[in-house]
Amino acid sequence: MARSHVVVDSEYSTPAEHNNPLEPHAATVYWEAGRLIAYDSDQGAAWIRQALAGLFGLDLSAVQVLSEHVGGGFGAKGAIRLPVIAAAMAALVVARPVRVVLTRQQLFSMVGYRAPTLHRVRLGADADGRLVAVDHIAYTQTSTVLEFAEQAAVYARVMNATPNLRTRHRVAALDVPTPRWMRGPGEAPGAFARRVGHGRAGGRGRN
Repeated sequence: MARSHVVVDSEYSTPAEHNNPLEPHAATVYWEAGRLIAYDSDQGAAWIRQALAGLFGLDLSAVQVLSEHVGGGFGAKGAIRLPVIAAAMAALVVARPVRVVLTRQQLFSMVGYRAPTLHRVRLGADADGRLVAVDHIAYTQTSTVLEFAEQAAVYARVMNATPNLRTRHRVAALDVPTPRWMRGPGEAPGAFARRVGHGRAGGRGRN
């Protein structure tokens, strides 16, 4: 970077983004002769089946998960969520089918979100405009319950050819809901910082 003819050194931020699919997170569950049958809006019925079997101490053959239609997921329905677990617990107690649907307001705290990010991007180029150094550090947050790091700087590893590359992530554990997967994990905030950084002619800027 020190030997570069031109250096772009900029800082950027992206806000938190929340999952609000057209169809909320919902599940209908019932028990039948010791078997658990779940109708769940999810992006991976096999994953949900395995998780439910583990949670309730069942053989995999005793769990059936049906997800015929998903009205929007984008990563938010890629793992087991509260509705199917709560419905299975309640159905076991009341011995009848139970449906649990999260409200629109509950989606902001119970199904994950893309954490806000801060970026410092440094690009070094030679006199011909070729990149000779890239340095991208990303700061983000996770919860104190479960660590999830938005891979915002990973995008820089494959975007441009350069002989000198460094990427880093710094994650702060806060008393907030746990961030989770969203469409384009890491690429969305990381690409923003990288592409805006490429658009600057030089010097230091802040977005």
